[in-house]
Amino acid sequence: METIETPIYRIQRLPRWIKRREIDFEDESSHPGSPHFFLLADYQEQVKDDEIRGYFRYVHKINDSSKLEDASIFLRELRAGNECLIFHRVDLIRNGRRISALNPENISTYHRERSLKRHIISNRITVCHSIDDLRVGDVVDLQVTHLEYATEHPIAVKQYWSRFGLDWNCSVLKQKIRIVNRSRRTLVLHHHAIKEGKEKNSYIELKPQQECERLYADLVPKSISNTAPDWLRPDFLLVTPVAIWSQISRYYHDIFVDAAIRDGDLDCRAIDRIKLTGIKCIDALHIIRFVQNEIRYQCESDGIYSHTPKSPRYILRKGAGDCKGKSSLLVVLLNSIGVTANPVLVNTRIGNALNHYKPSACHFNHVIIRVEMAAKSYYFDPTMQHQAGDFEHAAQLDLGYGLNLTAAGEDLVKLPRDISRKLFEIRHRFDFREAGKGNGSVTITRKFLVQHADRIRSYIASSEITDVQKDYFERAEGDCELELLTVKPFTVVKDDADTNLLVTEEQYEI
Repeated sequence: METIETPIYRIQRLPRWIKRREIDFEDESSHPGSPHFFLLADYQEQVKDDEIRGYFRYVHKINDSSKLEDASIFLRELRAGNECLIFHRVDLIRNGRRISALNPENISTYHRERSLKRHIISNRITVCHSIDDLRVGDVVDLQVTHLEYATEHPIAVKQYWSRFGLDWNCSVLKQKIRIVNRSRRTLVLHHHAIKEGKEKNSYIELKPQQECERLYADLVPKSISNTAPDWLRPDFLLVTPVAIWSQISRYYHDIFVDAAIRDGDLDCRAIDRIKLTGIKCIDALHIIRFVQNEIRYQCESDGIYSHTPKSPRYILRKGAGDCKGKSSLLVVLLNSIGVTANPVLVNTRIGNALNHYKPSACHFNHVIIRVEMAAKSYYFDPTMQHQAGDFEHAAQLDLGYGLNLTAAGEDLVKLPRDISRKLFEIRHRFDFREAGKGNGSVTITRKFLVQHADRIRSYIASSEITDVQKDYFERAEGDCELELLTVKPFTVVKDDADTNLLVTEEQYEI
């Protein structure tokens, strides 16, 4: 086939480093009742110091027309600038005959801002290949290589990370994973599985110039009811270079420092919107609330800025930034009044499970900060709004583990989380002294503390007050199991910013 090249995709022959696996296409009767299933899911990755080639081959059988639409379209998102898709083959096996469905005219590229509603702007390009004539009973054989090469981006390729799912939503007769290590780094393969409701983790190392192949047979969808954690953390094989957490801490610290010094020093005393008192602990809280509430959250993940913060001066001038930029600005402003602070990498999805992962710079999806005050460590999320409480009463973030970024480098740490702290208190006071004139009344007092107070404060600030009052009226009727008439709607009667205590009151006629 003629070689076709674009900046984002190509059509080329299968390269020699790939090991092809023969498939028994007669082995289709194993799952006649399935609307579709995979005969083979083949993943092969060649890891080099400056590029990663990830070959994948999907061979799946279509048994029902409900699956034709999804099976006829192949989509893959790529970062413009350092990623490319290479199509090798797209074939249909129909009645024992192999028919090529790889048509250059059916390859399109799109720029889809799928996360724009969450204020995330990216430079990802979607490559789409469609199959015109797909029928029930066809087998689709798709063979593609994803090429990623190193650029100025601090993570891509330089910090290799690859995750292969082992838990599917349909049956898979065979799944193959082959890792070819052509880099100078030792790789570690982390196999995670849940068996009989318990997590199982195993690890093996792959030296330079070695390769490893694993074959998994007869994978079937698992029952969530029998293994509850599976829906949260399904089985996977994770491949990363061997590293230690302190190395990653130093590496990321240097990235943040480079961004912070790009525009020179920044002193919070020159910002008139921050009211300073000369008392360090109070001024630190004023700075934190300024960045949280007055610097708008806006994620810009184009190019290197998916993992590199923009300079603090730029974030301040623009009045907006993502978690990296807001954290960098907050650290610089706190440092300017003599408060020790540093960025902290966390993962908002896997939380405590991060402690089971081998060290990698690619495990994280969010940045917060650590503040040192009176010989104690406190953690704040600069993207939160309407947070209150002094250092002792501020909400503790439920994020599991974090990696503090320092010049000396640090290990992964468990973030403080006191589950014994009281978060909510409700009191119903019934009054039947005027029962002769009616059915009495009920006064409901609610006390919200720490992180619960932060959530309710944010909910009230971002909602129509009539909607909030209606919501709590319906809750009151449900709690009391009575029909009520509003005397005094849901109202905030106390909001203590120091102790992070929010008290509300509402009164109803029974």
